[in-house]
Parts: sequence; C-alpha cells; structure tokens
Amino acid sequence: MFYSVLTLQRIIGKRWIDMWNLLKNRNLTLIAVGNTISQFGDRLTHMALIGLIAAFQPGSSMAFSKMAIFFSLPVILLALPGGILADRFPRKRILLIADFSRAVLLGGMAYSVYHWQSMNVAYAIVFLVFVFTIFFNVTRGSFIPEIVPKQDLLHANSLMTFLARIATVLGTVLGGFIADHIPFEVIFVGDGLTYLVSFLCILAIRPLYTSRSLAARADAEVQMPPRRFSPRALWNALKHPVVRVVMLSVALFGLLSAASYSLMIPLVQQLRGWGTSGVGIMGGMIAVGMILGAWIMGHFGRDTWMGPVLAISFLLLGSLTALVPRVVVFWGIGVGAIVAGALSSAILIVQDTLFQKKVENALRGQVFGSREVVVSISFLVNTVGLGWLGDHIGMWRALVLSGVAISVGGVAIGWLWRKIPSST
Repeated sequence: MFYSVLTLQRIIGKRWIDMWNLLKNRNLTLIAVGNTISQFGDRLTHMALIGLIAAFQPGSSMAFSKMAIFFSLPVILLALPGGILADRFPRKRILLIADFSRAVLLGGMAYSVYHWQSMNVAYAIVFLVFVFTIFFNVTRGSFIPEIVPKQDLLHANSLMTFLARIATVLGTVLGGFIADHIPFEVIFVGDGLTYLVSFLCILAIRPLYTSRSLAARADAEVQMPPRRFSPRALWNALKHPVVRVVMLSVALFGLLSAASYSLMIPLVQQLRGWGTSGVGIMGGMIAVGMILGAWIMGHFGRDTWMGPVLAISFLLLGSLTALVPRVVVFWGIGVGAIVAGALSSAILIVQDTLFQKKVENALRGQVFGSREVVVSISFLVNTVGLGWLGDHIGMWRALVLSGVAISVGGVAIGWLWRKIPSST
C-alpha cells in the first residue's frame, strides 16, 4: 500500500500536495470561502433573472440581449477606473465596500420584484449590482499576488476556481428548479445574505504586508503604486507580447460567452422545450467541467504549458460550438457542456496567472480592469449581433458561424504565442 502511494505521487508529482497546502494560507482560505459562497448566490440570482425573462418576455432572444446590456455597461464604463482605485487604495477595503453594497442592492431587488413585478426596475438594480461587482472582481484579481508567492499563483488560481465552480454547480442546478418553484424575491434575499458572508470572511483577513513591507517584497516584484493614473505606463504594460496574446483570448472568450448566452440558453430553454430547469442542468454540467478543468490545472499544470492551453482550448471550443446544432439528445449536449466547461476553466486560470506574473503590482489592477473592459465589449457587441442573427437566420446557423470564428481565433493565438521570445 505504501509503495502504491509513493508510485502515485511520482506519477502526479507534488502538484496534488501543493494545491491543497495552499489552504494553510489563512488569508487565501478566507477569500476563497467568501468567494465560493457568493458564487453560489450569484448562480441562484442568474437563474432567477432567466426565469423573470421567461415570465415577462417569453420567446425573445433580444430580451436576453437587453439584460446583457445592463450588466455589461458597468464593466465597460467602470472597469478601468476600478482598476485605478485598486492600485491606489487598500484593496481589502474596496472588497468590503463592494460586498456590503451588493447585499443591500439584492435586498432592494427583492423588494422591487415583490411590489412592482416589473423588469424595468430589475434592469436598473442589475446595473448597480454589476457596478460593485466589477470593483470587486478587478480588486480580487490584483489582490491575490499580495497573499500568495509568485511560484504558487497557478495553483492558487486553480484552487479558487475549483471551489467556486463547485458552488456554481450547486447554485445553477438548484437554481433552475428553485426559479420554477420559489418566489423570485426570496432568491434575491438569499443571494444578498451570501454577500454578507463574503463580507465577514474578507473582514477577518489579516494583511500580511504593510505598505512599506510590500514595497520591499522582492519575491513578488511589487512596487509602490503611482500617485496618479498614467496612460503611458498602462499602455506599455498592455504592449507586453504575452499580455497582448492574453487580451486576444479575452476578446474570444467574450464571443464564446455571447454565443452561450444569446443562443444556447434560448435553444435549450425554448426551442428544445427543456425549460429553465434544463438550462440549470446544462449550466451545472458546464460547472462540473470547470471543476474538472481546475483540478487538472491545479495538479498537473505547468507554466510552460499556458500558451498552448489557450490555443488548443479555443480551437476545441469553436468546434464544439459549431457542432451543437446537430445534437438533439439532451445528454449529448450535456457531455459537450462538460468538455466546454473544462476548457473554459483552463482558459480563465491561464489568463489570471499570466496577468499576475507578467504585470507589476503598481499596474495590475488597471490591467485587470482593461481585461474586463475588453471581455465586456466583446460580449456586449457579440450578444447583440448574435441575438439579431438568431432572430433572422436562425439560432443554429448563428451558432455555426460563431464556432468557426472561435476556432480561427484559437489558431491565431497559437501562431502569435510561437513568435514570443522565450525570455519574456
């Protein structure tokens, strides 16, 4: 038995042990737990919003596009300012304000749905929720390197994704059924409570580094943040060859998300007749795949594999998207959803890790903010475009076109990555 364990450790390497050893980092554990719980609430709310659209505006692809506008605009308008704030002010304080504000707003969402039964008020509150969500996401991405050594970033991001996607599975699968049977306002109140739990977890984090010690921390290659926003410094950071390739992958991910949101959801929910519960099951399968992808990256991932992972993942995701219209069996689409989730998880982990490794601390928040702007613009433009195409040429043909574009983008990423000098 002992020999077998040693053999298994030699096969999988020390990655298995390293990933879970990161839980000894109290601060990382707290932010991971808070993020996992709030992700569960997010999925419940997302499924409730899908149910609201089906109840108030059934049969329309543009209804999903309209909702996408309200949760994309805050990202486009405020992601970069949020990154500037994350580089100039204590990041823990920003995370706390964002969580508390979202908890209050979700309570307002419950009140509005109960009293007015209108999508218009829901659109406005969704906009405000995503204002604080973007501040939280940008700050969290730039905060992780302050509490995790540089050599552990890939595994820390994998661990965060692994735990968050477990919550996504539970929230999405349960959310589909809950949205069909429980009043929407109750779901929104529950989501607000998850943000309060996240608030308490972050509040319990004890900073490991003061401003002075952070400046001297050589292993993280950090610098004191600039006193004012410098467009030239940000532009120079974005011109880094690795960062440029990652930004291309970010834009492609926006296209992939748009195809899933504006075409796949109504295809499963309405054309196939599987309802909101069917959407929940499919979302849960995607999340299962994301858990699998995070586990693989956390245990077997290597820094030298990150570029090829991006290229191959997009190539395969494009092929899956183009093949979906030919699949009519529920579980056939489900298997594709699991594979797509695993590939998507690997893409997101690689994106975060490359940004954290290649961008200095003083500009990290701004680059993460720029990432959110790019993915949101791509998502918004492609959602509206694909929603229009879905209504005019059919959802199946629109899915094929988007799949071809994603695959071509994967080939382009592979070609550009090969041109990057190994020293960078």
